[in-house]
Amino acid sequence: MNSLTINSPLELRPKAWTLLVMPHRMRAEMLRVAGTLAERGPLIVLDGGNSFNVHVVSRAVRGRAEILERIQVARAFTCHQMVSLLVSTPALPVPILILDLLATFFDENVPLAERRYLLDSCIQRLNALSAERPLAVSVHPAKILTDDGESLITQLKEAAPQVLTSEPEAAEPEPWRLF
Repeated sequence: MNSLTINSPLELRPKAWTLLVMPHRMRAEMLRVAGTLAERGPLIVLDGGNSFNVHVVSRAVRGRAEILERIQVARAFTCHQMVSLLVSTPALPVPILILDLLATFFDENVPLAERRYLLDSCIQRLNALSAERPLAVSVHPAKILTDDGESLITQLKEAAPQVLTSEPEAAEPEPWRLF
């Protein structure tokens, strides 16, 4: 897997979508990426983790309203809604950024077999959508606490044409103990 650092520019190209595996603390970085992409032109953001914060994006583009107006945001709150969002995304040559795709797939009320099937449907749609435009998907493994979650992220990683992971965090130094 390639490595992605916070200061690395994200180069997205059509034909092969990119999976970004990063800690939850880097969610704001994805919003700055959204601002950078919107500076170049229209952008579609599909939000699976309810994490799109317009204030962070606004700071990234220095409050320029004309750039914020280029961003079309849609949210999914269930795995079924995520599939529907992907299916209904228009076939326009506009970059797509999908935030926290797997967040909607951790609903234990939906059987794992159904979630895996729905994720496969998402992957098929990601492949189709990325044929003509840049597309990136972020996931945050720290949220994955179960074997089910691990199997879903493995399914996504195995399907992704390109996987970028963040640099592992440096270990915190041991605090000095006085007693």
